Amino acid sequence: MTEEISLLPVREFPDRGTKWLLESPENTNCLLRIVDIDLAECIDFKRLQHILTTFIPDNLRKQEADVIFLAPFKDLVEGTEREVTIYLLIEHQSAPRWEMGFRMFYYMGQIWDRQRRGWLDEKVPETQWRFRPIIPILFYTGEAIWKAPLKISALMDIPEPLERFVPQHDTLFFNLKTTDPEKLVAEGHPFGWVLRAIQKEYATKEEFSEALKLAVSNLDKLPEEERNQWEKLMYYLVLLILHRREKEEQPFLISLVSETVKDHQRREEVLKMGRTAAQALMEEGKELGVLQARQEDLLEFMRSKFNSIPPEIENRIQTIRDIERLRALIRNVVHAGSIDELKI
Repeated sequence: MTEEISLLPVREFPDRGTKWLLESPENTNCLLRIVDIDLAECIDFKRLQHILTTFIPDNLRKQEADVIFLAPFKDLVEGTEREVTIYLLIEHQSAPRWEMGFRMFYYMGQIWDRQRRGWLDEKVPETQWRFRPIIPILFYTGEAIWKAPLKISALMDIPEPLERFVPQHDTLFFNLKTTDPEKLVAEGHPFGWVLRAIQKEYATKEEFSEALKLAVSNLDKLPEEERNQWEKLMYYLVLLILHRREKEEQPFLISLVSETVKDHQRREEVLKMGRTAAQALMEEGKELGVLQARQEDLLEFMRSKFNSIPPEIENRIQTIRDIERLRALIRNVVHAGSIDELKI
């Protein structure tokens, strides 16, 4: 019996969907084989170790996500094995960022510093320190053409004699929307077919339906022992429909997925996924409506008592996601002599 997977909460799909998929070693294997198959051949993906940490600061987590693995790497020339870090940086923004070369270098520095601090805690002699090489991969999901260079020097006006002092590193770059669809599925990996569907997430109904049907048909070939992979990728496709396609298209597309699945039990499971996810989205919409109403009540009450609200305080209130806290703040306004007393 296969171990049950932890399904991604519906509301987290826009920010964590791609990260959730790439936390599976088999999907990261597929990605690396697309961007650099020779490098992928040197890595034992069955022994990947997922590092449960992130180097993305809080203020950037709506724009970026990262996935970190430790991987056995076989040097095919020397016949030796060593450990490397695979660092996947997922860029959600629709427009390319010119600072990305610096950001990648900054995150890599943090990875090495984490390793250094571990040696210090374990009192490992400096002569035994050996930093792991890092394979950095930038996964870009935006629609805009990426022209921004991935070099730190792109942010510098630097004369040629000083170029040798600028840190240099290569980054494997994967632009999902511009990659040849045939390259995504060249090896028949199920994740590649899902990537093809994501490519068409904003296409016409006909184009998306065709990509979706191909993805489901190929997922359906997964044997029962790979049920976790089937369930994870299928659930992602259901969430993709509910988050990316127009509401009037969604029943047809969920039915298309179900009808394409041959096994009766799996077909029922897909329909259940669709119902559960749609219900969760509906509940989320209700919660959001109540939350926004309480935020407006608090702001209106504060304006009537204090005449004006500093923009930074208004922004803080709009980020509060705890309805009970908002209600408590509304009650506290009655007794507060100033906005500062509310401690927002």
